Amino acid sequence: MVHAGIDVSAKTLHVAVKRDKGEVRYGVFDNTLAGHKKLAKFIRGRSRSVRVCVEATGLYSLDLSLHLSANPHFEVMVVNPRAAKHFGEAQFKRSKDDTIDSELLLAFVQRMAVVRWMDLQRWTPPEPVFLVLRAITRRMSACIDQGAREKNRLHAAKASKTTPQCVLDDIADNIAQLKARALALEKEAEGLIKQHEWLKKHYRLLVSVPGIARRSGVRILGELVLLDPEMTSNQVVAYAGLDVRRCKSGTSIHKKPRISKVGNARLRAGLYMPAMNAITHCVEARVFYDRLVARGKVGLQPMVAVMRKLLVAIWNMFGTETVFDASRFCGPVQTAAKAA
Repeated sequence: MVHAGIDVSAKTLHVAVKRDKGEVRYGVFDNTLAGHKKLAKFIRGRSRSVRVCVEATGLYSLDLSLHLSANPHFEVMVVNPRAAKHFGEAQFKRSKDDTIDSELLLAFVQRMAVVRWMDLQRWTPPEPVFLVLRAITRRMSACIDQGAREKNRLHAAKASKTTPQCVLDDIADNIAQLKARALALEKEAEGLIKQHEWLKKHYRLLVSVPGIARRSGVRILGELVLLDPEMTSNQVVAYAGLDVRRCKSGTSIHKKPRISKVGNARLRAGLYMPAMNAITHCVEARVFYDRLVARGKVGLQPMVAVMRKLLVAIWNMFGTETVFDASRFCGPVQTAAKAA
């Protein structure tokens, strides 16, 4: 068995390779298709099985992971950068460069392969259409977010008489362009969904939820589509960074529980408005929200709890392929509470 760690950057790939009872070999390759082929040949040699650890760096590591996982001799593990960072801190790594990072990832995959309580988490390539949908929806979300920031700038600019009209017109034009681009991308995503049976079925399930409109459904589906269907609802909640982070130690440290935010920020953002709309349009969600407020939850705490409940409901819908059932959203509610 050969183990390798690959540090990925925009232009280069630094790799550290170790065979059984052998010395560590190092190599540097271009982050291109030709470089990926040379790297795979360098790592494998004459070995039949290779375990590779790649740090997730967005699109820079995606093509490499796809290329290596297509080779039947490779087992690819895509590790969260935060996990790699904490592992390095546990190893007392005080310096940081590309070679050291590749050594760290090599040590990480070796450790994960021998620790019995944590098997190697092999990365499974998603369907190409799922990757396309995610790219479209993320670009759509970026246009929406940029438009919101431009609206804030326009509001601030109008507050001052010193702002020339040409600046106001330019900001307004940019807002209109961003709105049009977001709408065009939304239509592209919907067209893609209509052509794929699985996507079409699960999109219909999403928009059956009170509070989730067409755009929100597209946005949420784009983030959930790459997840392993075998994941539990708790794992999906953790993936979104909506899991509770408690901090208690000894008798002196007692902080209030907070969400971890160690997860997909885009998914959290996509769930916020649907949760707010669910509180308005779904009686069960409103009752659940009011119960939390009555128990002393303040600020965003009850809203985040609704987001978490909504995500669990969506994931269970995907697993059972059934439409939204409000009675299961937050458990049975009293008739009197419904009437109120």
